[in-house]
Amino acid sequence: MAILQILERFKPHNKLGTKGWTRRYRPWLVIYNEFYQTKSEALKREKNLKSGKGKEWIWSRINAQFAGNGFIST
Repeated sequence: MAILQILERFKPHNKLGTKGWTRRYRPWLVIYNEFYQTKSEALKREKNLKSGKGKEWIWSRINAQFAGNGFIST
């Protein structure tokens, strides 16, 4: 999937709807992406990232990259 397709998928999350989990966390921004050759590889990685260890990895990466620049508070 091209980066423009990824950004297009974010548009519904950022629209001003009144329902849904994503409305509380607007605006959604792409700060990291990975590309895979097959959908099965991507789904395997997604499952990993949604696990406890995967979430720890995500937050450590976000904190290392953005907390020192004032983009997020720790």
